[in-house]
Amino acid sequence: MARLKILSVDDFDNLYTIPKIEKQDLEFLFELDEYDNEYLNTLTDLSSKIDYILQMEYFRISQYFFNFTIHGVRQDSWHIIETYYPGSKFPKKSTSKHYVYQSRKAILKKYEMFSYNSSFKKKLEKYAKDLARQHIVPKYIFDSLLDFCHQNRFVRPSYSVLQEIISEALNNEKNRLSNKLYRLMDKPFRDDLQTLLGP
Repeated sequence: MARLKILSVDDFDNLYTIPKIEKQDLEFLFELDEYDNEYLNTLTDLSSKIDYILQMEYFRISQYFFNFTIHGVRQDSWHIIETYYPGSKFPKKSTSKHYVYQSRKAILKKYEMFSYNSSFKKKLEKYAKDLARQHIVPKYIFDSLLDFCHQNRFVRPSYSVLQEIISEALNNEKNRLSNKLYRLMDKPFRDDLQTLLGP
């Protein structure tokens, strides 16, 4: 089954692709505070330190965690090396998943936010069903779910997860209305309709 199309290409890029930072803006970004420096002191290898700073800044801009390697965002990585670790060579190895997720936990703690989980998913699904009883426009429901995540300080789920939640909510509402309409019909009309629709 084809996924429900909700976002334009530009809207998707704004929410789910790594922020594109122009070279002239680099000097104003990737600034570290005391919390960041204390956490960085617990890391031993340069790759993990660069990864943390990248994740921290991307999260500050977008409130979302992206999957990337320091080699895939080389310009930003080099800026961090030149700013905080001058004279260091570019790491050959990418950061291990263990340190990536450890850094994400530290960033969530810094910004007092929570990662998306199954418990919150149930709340999001219920809210989507409530919204679908008032609005049938997928983009409206999508934006409202993003607001709900923000208000509850949860990182928004992936686009595909939100597509599934909204599709299910709209289908449930469609079925609810169909069943309600069917019950409101008198029996002769229901029989005629059933005959028309066939077995």
